[in-house]
Amino acid sequence: MGNEPVSTPREVRQSLSAIRFRYDGLKDYVWFPDLCLLQLQRVVNPALYDWAEHYVSERAVVATGDGAVAEEEEKEMSSSLSHALLQFFTHAGRSA
Repeated sequence: MGNEPVSTPREVRQSLSAIRFRYDGLKDYVWFPDLCLLQLQRVVNPALYDWAEHYVSERAVVATGDGAVAEEEEKEMSSSLSHALLQFFTHAGRSA
């Protein structure tokens, strides 16, 4: 996984089961298509999913004014994003 689209019945079932499990508790807070996209990323490109989760955590701290992201952390996040995007099978998926 990581360099191919969802292609096996197991991957499809895994994605749908996770959405079903999570959505009921999140439906008042999360837009359903966003949850689907994130879950598919989790199955197809775990590195990008992990990057997005980390980014949201860092962004929340900055947005609330409770902290800042160091320049070194920004560089590391940029490098991690580039690496995660390279895991996509198609060239179009590799573009930030």
